Amino acid sequence: MSDMSDLPVSIFSLLSSPELDVFFAPPALRDVVPDTAAHMPLLLGILTSARPHSLALVGVPTAIADYIQSFLTLQAFDTRTQILNDSEAPARTGTPPEIAVLDLTRLKHAAETLTTLRPSLAPDALLFLNGTETEIGATLWNALAATHPHCLFPDADGAGIVALGAIPCDLSPLFEARTSSAQLARLRIRLDRLGSAWAGAVRQSTFEAESQHQKDSLDATRHDLLQTRLALQETRERLSQAVASKAEIDKQSSESSKESQAVAPTTVDPTWMQQARTLIEEQNSRLATLQTEIQALQSAIQARSGLFRGLLRTLRHPNFSPHIPTVPAPLELPALPEIESAAAGTHNPASPLPVSALRRNVLFVSGEPTTPGTLYRCTRNAAACALVGHFTRVLACADVGPADVEWADVIVLWRVEYSPHVAILIRLSKEKGATVIFDTDDLVFIPALASIAIIDGIRTVDCATESIVHITFQNMRATMERADACFATTDFMATEMRRIARQSFTLPNIYDAACLRRSRMAARILASVPGDGLIRIGYASGTRTHQRDFALVAEVLARLMQKHPEVRLVLFHETGNKRPVLLMDEFPALLPVADQIEWRDMVPLERLPEEFARFDISIAPLELDNVFCEAKSEIKYLEAALAGVPSVVSPTAPYRDCVTDGVTGFLAETPTQWEDALTRLVTDPSLRRSLARNALNQVLWTFGPQRQALLFESIIMSFGNEAATARASETLIARGRYQGRGVPEVPEYETLFAHDALKAADVSVIITSHNYHDVVLDALESVRSQSVQKLDLIVVDDASTDDSVALITHWAQQNAARFNRLLVLAPLANVGLGGARNIGVSASETPYFLSLDADNRLRTDACEKLLAACDPLTAYAYPTLRQFGAAHDLMGDIPSRPLQLRNGNYIDAMALVAKWAWSAAGGYYVKRDAMGWEDYDLWCTLAELGLKGVHVSEPVAEYRVHGGSMTNSVTETHTHKANVVTYIKTCHPWLDMHHEARSRG
Repeated sequence: MSDMSDLPVSIFSLLSSPELDVFFAPPALRDVVPDTAAHMPLLLGILTSARPHSLALVGVPTAIADYIQSFLTLQAFDTRTQILNDSEAPARTGTPPEIAVLDLTRLKHAAETLTTLRPSLAPDALLFLNGTETEIGATLWNALAATHPHCLFPDADGAGIVALGAIPCDLSPLFEARTSSAQLARLRIRLDRLGSAWAGAVRQSTFEAESQHQKDSLDATRHDLLQTRLALQETRERLSQAVASKAEIDKQSSESSKESQAVAPTTVDPTWMQQARTLIEEQNSRLATLQTEIQALQSAIQARSGLFRGLLRTLRHPNFSPHIPTVPAPLELPALPEIESAAAGTHNPASPLPVSALRRNVLFVSGEPTTPGTLYRCTRNAAACALVGHFTRVLACADVGPADVEWADVIVLWRVEYSPHVAILIRLSKEKGATVIFDTDDLVFIPALASIAIIDGIRTVDCATESIVHITFQNMRATMERADACFATTDFMATEMRRIARQSFTLPNIYDAACLRRSRMAARILASVPGDGLIRIGYASGTRTHQRDFALVAEVLARLMQKHPEVRLVLFHETGNKRPVLLMDEFPALLPVADQIEWRDMVPLERLPEEFARFDISIAPLELDNVFCEAKSEIKYLEAALAGVPSVVSPTAPYRDCVTDGVTGFLAETPTQWEDALTRLVTDPSLRRSLARNALNQVLWTFGPQRQALLFESIIMSFGNEAATARASETLIARGRYQGRGVPEVPEYETLFAHDALKAADVSVIITSHNYHDVVLDALESVRSQSVQKLDLIVVDDASTDDSVALITHWAQQNAARFNRLLVLAPLANVGLGGARNIGVSASETPYFLSLDADNRLRTDACEKLLAACDPLTAYAYPTLRQFGAAHDLMGDIPSRPLQLRNGNYIDAMALVAKWAWSAAGGYYVKRDAMGWEDYDLWCTLAELGLKGVHVSEPVAEYRVHGGSMTNSVTETHTHKANVVTYIKTCHPWLDMHHEARSRG
């Protein structure tokens, strides 16, 4: 190796230059907004290059102004600095200011201030404007940039430089005079990273100052607590002596009466004892108040520490050990007669309800409370867990106190790093017999993975390093090793966990009702307006950690966009500073199609469905043969599917498990496969629609809260006693992966009539009809007269050859205003009952649907009564039916007992069904040669999945008995009936249909 001293100029001599010290040693500024400091390296670089003789600082924070003056002094610059306020002109003495720094975030009258300032500046002065991304700053910047040479750094609040005259030679690289676009991009990125370090230093300085203040307050409160405890102990001792004295008196009095001996009594003043009791109660109250104050201070300190760990991953406070002070329990007072009488009539709160064998208190603890993962892994899982009757809470790790641990039977620690605080939490949990579960959504428990070669995000996330990530993973591993079990988001990750932990369970990332509602409404709104002819391929990355992932498709996208000018690539940048989530200088292939890139602001998580709905195609590339990427969850596929968007994804293990290639999406491994899949979707709108429809119909169950709730039910039961554990284990083993029974088969169809008021309804009535022109109006009118006000109606005419279609369409046009949503659909060919029903259900946008054959009808309160019978885990509700026409008996009056299905069907198709349950069952079967028992097959499948049905005993619907029904004309014919029985028994071998197998015809 050559001696570095032999090199006249080297990277090491450059880095060791004292001139760079100021940039790599940001000051510990106080009382400064971090974004204000983010542009300091840029400003210091300008000052170093320009060496102005005069400088004006307008509206600049005092701490920043003081540091700039110190910097100029240290650099031995002969610079005269003037510090000005809003609308204040520089003093006209000496050299006019050659550089003016304006903080637009603090100036109330920025335009007026610049007007006042400008005549006093040098002719070739530079303006340095901080806050160009603010509302006021943007207006001023646009006006200046239109007429002067300029350059913009949009990070943080935005910084802009304007040359009022000639550009100084040393600063020409900023204005692209002698700089290539690649060099300028590199310069911007490096200045941005320096600025992020400065902003981080400000945050750390503020954090340390506030933490020290809170620690001082904590020490003072602890001192107060100690004094109160001493006073309480003294009062306890005095009261104990008094109680002992009274007991001695009572004993002597008793002996005296037996022996008829007089004993001189020792008196105890009951008034004093009452006062002692009052004093103890006050001191107990004081102790409780101090405990609350200590926990609040401790939580604030912990929360700050967690915030920086989660966002910056750099700030560590090893000298601070969280401590939960022990507070004595309230004193149990002796039952003295004087005290009992004084306490008479006080309120005795009701004791808590007993916890059943299956009901538990489940505490979800977030180790990163400010990140979106808290919603996915804590909030949504807690809601799903509550669906099966458990009591749940969600807390940030720093907020968990002894009372929370005492309350909990199960504690789920999501991404919680081991610390003294967590050590106490786990110890207290184990002492009381609670179950501790470690949960994570990435392989953050394997420290060996903390390498840039594996986790590309380490090099692109601000202030992250391999050593910091390694420490974080070690802390996660330490928590995991002390847990009783683990939760994983994917089967792949659960397998990796079992190499370390005793047991692990897969609980995927799921949607909730609000996410589904927002996603579907966004899709409906976009479908209601004319398109612009563009095809948008969206990449919804929320973190700057996917550079190598996106590199897999960058060149493919560039070629595709060049071939298809109508294609737009939708990418995201940070709101305000417009900093891209992807570092675009790493993808030069996209430069020729830069005008086809559509940039969108990042949005809060609750608004993400609206962004997904704008896509025509969603992509989720991931590095293959990378163990960290192999464990990534299917969240991008899920969220795109909910919004009605097809996906192309990399074939990692989780995506291979949930995406059926060419049916619910495309799996693409090589560049050729990516290009083929994207080209097919770009050029074929019908393929986009069918893939999106199939994906939505699949994820409703696979990633829904109902499936998650039932998983929680069995998993939590498995932590019970031996008998409960055995039963739960049997269920979990028998279920396996607990997937749905396939993607519902939905034939292609056309829309004959559509009305959408873009409101939310709870139920869609789905009428299927084939040549029922003589009775279909009865069915339609029975739906129109429902007592439920917000109601959807979907009519599917299955290739009728009579005048049904004209009759139905005319009725729909006349009655559209009655419904929130009304559709008339028709398959492209006759598809049979199962296909027609699947078309209607797939097109519905409500949580429940009610099947109604065109020859039947509903009573006015049918939807209302059936909805009222359902809870969030009800898969279906069926009513008692009243026959009309050729018979007038009751039918379907048997309570829900799924095993009764073994001997035959007792539930009519006219039932309210949850759409997620239809998804779980794989929809109605579509098989023309076995048509007729689609509903029976559905009930059997739901029974096999353990899904609940309920019976409404009132006859709220009516079944027409007539010779022309499909049951009589098709199903019950001898040859067809044999086909139906064979098919159903093949699907459900546990059935014993010795009676049903006989043809009624």
